[in-house]
Amino acid sequence: MKKVFLIIPSFAGGGAERVFISLATHLHNNYHVEFEVTLVVFSGRGPLLTQVPPTVRLIDLQSIRARQSLFSLFWLCKRERPDVVLTTMQASISFFIVQLFWRKSVQWVCRLENPVSITLKKMESFSVWLFAQALRACDQVVALNQAMAQDVVKVLSLKPAKIVVIPNPIDVVQVRLQSTVPIVPLIHPALIACGRLTPQKNFTDSILVFLLILDKYPAAHLYIIGEGSERPILEALITKHDIKDKVTLMGFIDNPYPYFVASDVFLLTSKWEGFGNVIVEAMACQTPVVSYDCPTGPRDILEGGRYGELVPIGDIQAFATAVDRILATPFSPELISARADNYAVSTIIKQYKELFITSRHV
Repeated sequence: MKKVFLIIPSFAGGGAERVFISLATHLHNNYHVEFEVTLVVFSGRGPLLTQVPPTVRLIDLQSIRARQSLFSLFWLCKRERPDVVLTTMQASISFFIVQLFWRKSVQWVCRLENPVSITLKKMESFSVWLFAQALRACDQVVALNQAMAQDVVKVLSLKPAKIVVIPNPIDVVQVRLQSTVPIVPLIHPALIACGRLTPQKNFTDSILVFLLILDKYPAAHLYIIGEGSERPILEALITKHDIKDKVTLMGFIDNPYPYFVASDVFLLTSKWEGFGNVIVEAMACQTPVVSYDCPTGPRDILEGGRYGELVPIGDIQAFATAVDRILATPFSPELISARADNYAVSTIIKQYKELFITSRHV
């Protein structure tokens, strides 16, 4: 039996954290004979903590500062001696430093959440160097799609053989089950968007699109699920256009899926995505999607527009027109729901199992 560590920084309400919780849960449930799975978190704070099943072994390093997490992680690895380690992009630098002192042979897989070319722009020069060294030192790099794989090979000159493409696992069965929870009826036409309120997610464009929709659908309502630093900016934009009674900032909701089901169109106006979990989740709820054609996930999931509308980034008018088309003639619910099944956790988890068994240094 192999000891497997899945390492994340926190339980913040983001897609990467959800994926690691899902991986830990399903690896434990389906492959407990092959793997002893432990979810390791630097700081166990955040709303997603409640989603970790009691059956999954969880180790909270209770680290407030990055330096503290290094010491705690080093001693944990030295004591427990894992055979396989899977890290998020954020956790990869910490584990790279630990590896320099630990010096034990371990299968280390680093999973990318966003295109490296975009991630590096947000880092200081020394962190860029550390992150590049981490990706070169690990055994394999998981990219969420071919575009992301090509990006990291180009930017860091990694060998293509080092990259493995594995999409995010989406628990479509659980999404559909949770979507049946009763909620207060929404106002229709109901447009919905979901994610952290950050510049990347670009919810200002969702609101600008909605303003155009109101011209034709004055009864329409926009629901935005999520929390984050951009809330004051969004509130100011809503106030500026006097649409407080038309837009609801719902904050973080542990189970957003009943709202997906109840909505007429799902909007994604991100500047970039690693994968775009919420697109698959919306499709699993049979809710049609309009998305910016941003790097690197939506085009793959929507297969170039076959399963949803793709719009050039920043084209507010084209986006509103696409929403209007869906409101007039929705995509087949069965078609988009079946597409979501391609990313079912039962399919993706098998790919991680094979990776953990066969991973090698390239």
